[in-house]
Amino acid sequence: MDNNSSVQEIIAEMKTNHGVTDEDIASRLGITSMTVWRWGNGKSKPRSRIIIRALFDYMDQLNHKK
Repeated sequence: MDNNSSVQEIIAEMKTNHGVTDEDIASRLGITSMTVWRWGNGKSKPRSRIIIRALFDYMDQLNHKK
């Protein structure tokens, strides 16, 4: 994933390629699974750069486990 990837694309890739659930992501980021669902479906976007960075970092960790 590059920095031009949307949060929606990152979440979709995490779910498809790594079997991660909304609950997994929510637990990792300290947010609700409903929030992750909204991001994943394009209903809203994270407002905090810290959360976006944490999401990218989590994706990187998953990619390195492959």
